[in-house]
Amino acid sequence: FQIYGDFAGYSLIAIGASRVLGFRLMDNFRAPYLSASLGEFWQRWHISLSTWFRDYVYIPLGGNRRGRLRCYLNLLVTFTVSGIWHGANWTFAAWGVLHGTGLCIEKALGIAKKSYKGIRRTVHVALTFVAVNLLWIFFRADSIDMAFTIIGRMLTNFDVPYIPLTVLVLSAFA
Repeated sequence: FQIYGDFAGYSLIAIGASRVLGFRLMDNFRAPYLSASLGEFWQRWHISLSTWFRDYVYIPLGGNRRGRLRCYLNLLVTFTVSGIWHGANWTFAAWGVLHGTGLCIEKALGIAKKSYKGIRRTVHVALTFVAVNLLWIFFRADSIDMAFTIIGRMLTNFDVPYIPLTVLVLSAFA
């Protein structure tokens, strides 16, 4: 939520300031955490940057017009470049590769084209939310090893820390 708050907050400030000056900028975030797939997430998240990568990397590489395998390669290249653009660390490249891989899997399974409704959409939104947040670990971690350590601990360390009842009660009134 911190990453979303930063990016969406900065965007809203720029949109508001531009309106005061008489300019109208595009929306940059459209409730991305309510997306039912990674493809939908990237249509709703940091739209100006995603559009730039689509127009200046993905489409010049051939987009989806040169066959299925080339489309997958183009997605992987585009998201890897996007990751590297975010920072000079292997974690950013891994983040991009993992998102690109997820999009390729969605395309191969036909998930990107489906429109889910009701409980099925709710399940897909929950799964997408979990996937995106797991991938944010690579974006924020200091190293690939640290990212895998964090994920490993999330999956294996279920110890609940002992918090005295008095601390809980006092914090409720603070």
